[in-house]
Amino acid sequence: MAARPAHPSNVVTAVYTVDGGAERSARGFRLPAAARSNGEEWFAVDLPRQADGALVAFAPVLSRSGRDADPRRAGLPLATVTQPVPAAPEPNEPRPALRPFDYAMDLLGRVTARLEQPPAAVGETIDGLHIVFPIAGGGKVEGPRLNGEIEHAGGDWLFVRRDGIGLSEIRVLVRTRDGAVVIGQYGGVVDFGPDGYARLAGGRGPERASVQLTPRFLTAAPNWLWLNRMQCVGVGRVTLATGVVEYDLYGVRSRALASQ
Repeated sequence: MAARPAHPSNVVTAVYTVDGGAERSARGFRLPAAARSNGEEWFAVDLPRQADGALVAFAPVLSRSGRDADPRRAGLPLATVTQPVPAAPEPNEPRPALRPFDYAMDLLGRVTARLEQPPAAVGETIDGLHIVFPIAGGGKVEGPRLNGEIEHAGGDWLFVRRDGIGLSEIRVLVRTRDGAVVIGQYGGVVDFGPDGYARLAGGRGPERASVQLTPRFLTAAPNWLWLNRMQCVGVGRVTLATGVVEYDLYGVRSRALASQ
């Protein structure tokens, strides 16, 4: 705050209120800078720290030799120092968790497929290891919603990455018990382990590996058209020594629209 004219007996006091409460006062102190050419000298006042969001208003009062020059006598109101603002959130305040969309997983059946032994090993190419596992006879699907035989056709065109992850590209034919023909086409992930690439390239893969599949099906049979609308998942294992693949087949349905 500036006071004019400069004088050794000048004293500046700030009269202030907090949130419209009772008036309080705080005495200022003269800043060490020399008086300006227009005769002003400067004072500063430290007000006590207030809570976040508090509304502080003030008016300076200049006194010299015991006589006050209070600006409120001329009808000037207290000046606002701080506008009310919302308190800042705590830095570690947890955010509300997102509510997951509702869904359903229906077990369609257990798939057991047999692979021809030995597989058709293409070998190591410029992009990795390729192995083709043709489907042998005797495969089946048994469960609450899907039952049938896996035709002796199709197979898994498997690409194995150097980290031991196999990426499946599968084509199968399923003949249901009522004679419908269903095409299955899907990909998936087969985990042969961190040393799986080297072991498969050497002709001695691990005894078992986990499989995670994403089947989709297509048919023209009227009783099975619901399969055309399904996204399925399969989780299970492959036993390389016997060439048997086993996995549970689930149909996944989103219930997001029903939960809006």
